[in-house]
This record gives sequence, C-alpha cells and structure tokens, in this order.
Amino acid sequence: MKRQILMLFILLFVVNACGAGNRLSREGTGEKEFVGRFLNLMTNSYDNDEEMIAFLAPSYITANNITLDKFNVNAYSPTGFSIEAYDPKTGIITTRIWGEDRSWVHEVLFKLVIENDQLYLMPGRHSESFVDPWYEVHSYITE
Repeated sequence: MKRQILMLFILLFVVNACGAGNRLSREGTGEKEFVGRFLNLMTNSYDNDEEMIAFLAPSYITANNITLDKFNVNAYSPTGFSIEAYDPKTGIITTRIWGEDRSWVHEVLFKLVIENDQLYLMPGRHSESFVDPWYEVHSYITE
C-alpha cells in the first residue's frame, strides 16, 4: 500500500513537472519584462509593426484568419509607462501609459499566454486592419 501511494506521488510530480513549461510564473518577473519590451516598442513607435506582431499569440492570428501583411498592430504613442500589477491566475498584467506631462493616462491590461513554450500577448480584438495587442483599456484615468 505504501509503495502504491509513493508511486502515485511520483507520478503526480512527473505529470506536474512536465506541464510546468506551459504555465505562467507566480512572481511574474519574466512576464513583466516581456510586457516591458512591448511597451518600449510602443514608446519608441517608429515603424515597429513587424516587431510588435511577433508578440501576438499565434492561436489568435490563426483563429481569426489574420494576414499579417494586411494588418497593423494598434498602438498608442506614450512618453512613459509603468507596470502596476500581475495576476498569475489570469495572466493579466496591468500597466499605465501616459503622454507628455501626463496630459493623459490610460490603464492598459495585457493578457499573457504561453504557446509552444513561449510568452505571447493575447489580443483583445481586431478590426479590418488593426489588431489590439492589449486585452482591455481604461482610457483617461485619474491617478
């Protein structure tokens, strides 16, 4: 009986360890850094569509028949940003972006997913020519 229980615990450990590559971390260090890289592209918004598209979840692109050469990544042109919170259960990272002199501040929520052992942003929606890389936006918030 003890041997069966031990084997069960070993089996559960192995199964759990094998699936660990498809889960977000508890602390969110890598996840925050990933979103920070994306927000840096937005802040330095020159012609970054090709780089920004690489952040988008392939499953969303495929499921919505998005042809990458016909779509642009929707973006703001902030002068700064901060990462406010991370929820490992939902994969949501809450950020704030702002314009010059903080004349406007938006709260932007990004949803992270892991596909093929890589982090991606799960877009919230798309139109005929733009994909929103964020999951949700609360515009013109007060700090």
